[in-house]
Amino acid sequence: MYESGISIIKHAASGNFLMFTHGPLGGGHGHDDLLHLELMYRFKPVLIDSGRFIYFETNRSRLKFKSSRAHNTVLLDDRDYNEHKDAWDTLKNVAAENREFINGSRLTYLKVGHFGYSTVANAVYVQREVIALEDMRILVIDTSHGQQNQALTHHFIFNSKDVTILEQTSNP
Repeated sequence: MYESGISIIKHAASGNFLMFTHGPLGGGHGHDDLLHLELMYRFKPVLIDSGRFIYFETNRSRLKFKSSRAHNTVLLDDRDYNEHKDAWDTLKNVAAENREFINGSRLTYLKVGHFGYSTVANAVYVQREVIALEDMRILVIDTSHGQQNQALTHHFIFNSKDVTILEQTSNP
């Protein structure tokens, strides 16, 4: 499924599942979910997609639910990487770059990036690497490379029903 823009790592017996999205937006129905992760551990959802609750919403609600902030992805300066005219039309459609996939016997490695935050004056490349070991321990490495300092934000939506966050810290 790698070529489709969706990579899935699944260990059926243990109930562990990781999905990594790195495909195109897909038109008006698409979401800004490039570099998005979903995780299920021991048959329980851990990292989730916030979803959309109704089909016909105001433009503001529709844009909110399809935004990067509604997905488990990385943001620069708390901004979306795509630009939208309204809830259905996109002014800027960002594509994945430099995809790499290695599926070994003991680990799976995925690497994808994009230039969605680039401007004429400042080329910025955002990259997410995921290393998943066979027991589903995961390492996520998010980096950005550019000419100016920008705040890199790791955005995760946890399943509040089945997941307890023991300590949450933020970068200064």
